[in-house]
Amino acid sequence: TFNKIPSFSEKHFVNLDTLFQHVDAHLFASLIDMKDAGEYEFLDGKTYEEIYKDVRACVDLCHRDGVIKDVVAERPEDFIV
Repeated sequence: TFNKIPSFSEKHFVNLDTLFQHVDAHLFASLIDMKDAGEYEFLDGKTYEEIYKDVRACVDLCHRDGVIKDVVAERPEDFIV
């Protein structure tokens, strides 16, 4: 009905409540566009959920192992305005 408040707490939704999560959303959306367009075979066998979990794992790894922070720390003038 029109007066029912939608719930986005189900497992099919992810809250994007920090700017850091916009990276995940952009990467996920880009991969979904590629999958839906049939551009890359390696995406054909993956579900949307698997693609999201892969994106999360990769982003977490980049933050955990210092790859991003190390580069920014070496040349902050290139990244911080």
